Amino acid sequence: MISLIREKCRSLYIADFGIVRARVFGELSDFLEKCGHTPMTTPDIRRRTDPFLIMPEAKSIIVCLMSYYTGDEKGNLSKYARGEDYHSVMGRALGELAELLKENGYRAEGFCDSGDLNDRYLAYLAGLGFFGKNGFLIHPVYGTYTVIGYIITDCPLDESAPLNSTCINCGECVRRCPGGAIAEDGSFCYEKCASYITQKKGELSSEEERIIAKSGYVWGCDVCQDVCPHNKNAKKTKNPEFNEYLCKDLHIDTSISNRTFRKVYKNKAYAWRGKGVIARNQEILEKKGK
Repeated sequence: MISLIREKCRSLYIADFGIVRARVFGELSDFLEKCGHTPMTTPDIRRRTDPFLIMPEAKSIIVCLMSYYTGDEKGNLSKYARGEDYHSVMGRALGELAELLKENGYRAEGFCDSGDLNDRYLAYLAGLGFFGKNGFLIHPVYGTYTVIGYIITDCPLDESAPLNSTCINCGECVRRCPGGAIAEDGSFCYEKCASYITQKKGELSSEEERIIAKSGYVWGCDVCQDVCPHNKNAKKTKNPEFNEYLCKDLHIDTSISNRTFRKVYKNKAYAWRGKGVIARNQEILEKKGK
């Protein structure tokens, strides 16, 4: 079965994959409790560590990586948001991979930012990378410019081994983070993260506006990734869905309705947040330029 999975992954532009044995990842509990609840994740730690809540008969988790990296061109959009929405791209790929498993008599369910399990930790266990001080997974070929998806299945597969590699701890991500969100000890304060703030709804504080202005991003932030030495020779993606219709600089017409905005940008990763947040961030950057 693994050879069929490998062949299918290659045809779907899945850059790398690995296998984790389905189990309760109890070792994560203390870490998650220490980190506290973060936006867009469930506060229920059991749901973040127990795949059997999703599929009681689960035996394996297939963890997949896709590279979205198209180059170092500057822009006000984070690199992951420049091509087609990665949720759609990875979602379709996981759907096809799950269908392969089903055709062979197994149950399979895929997730890309739609499941509760800690996907970066699963990717680490699957041998797909090691953690940087900024919390990103670092793949030895594709660097941090990847998205993660996983499939829970009752297909028994041999487990992969974590990589014997570590971040070089240069500290560049700590020093260069626009909001000072990354600490030397590797802890992270999401409230100071420019990427989080650009996605936050409502009125911002003067400090939050300062962080957006310093970052230069209307959506997301790549600063801690762009300065990372592990990304110096990151391989570019061959996935056409990330290479076509690229938009590195976003400048919206603020007179359009939110409905029109969602229609125009429906295949982009930022469309779900609506026009208001983008227009606000755009105004902050425009004020900075004056």
